[in-house]
Amino acid sequence: MSLQSNSDMDLRIVTGAADEVDIEHGALFARFAEAAITGTVTQLAAVREALYRELGSDAVVDAAGVVALFNAINRVADAIGIQFEDSKLERTADLRDHLALDDMQTARLPE
Repeated sequence: MSLQSNSDMDLRIVTGAADEVDIEHGALFARFAEAAITGTVTQLAAVREALYRELGSDAVVDAAGVVALFNAINRVADAIGIQFEDSKLERTADLRDHLALDDMQTARLPE
């Protein structure tokens, strides 16, 4: 449940498992994030242009900053080998199962 919009959200959009999402321009933001992390230069340029046409330059800058920050935080945590505390594993079990997060490569880092 989103506290800001008071509506249910399908968080599977972050893993690519949800076809549609009830977040305004959510699919476009997801395409941008995917292209920024795993896409080609051409793919990123195309979706960046689409984001610019749809929402303007401020949205492109904000989206790029969010993608870069999340990518950097994850890479630092992975490089250090940070593990979830047991209490966090317990509290997030349902969400991790729903989003299949434990199936992702970085979820399988050695203990």
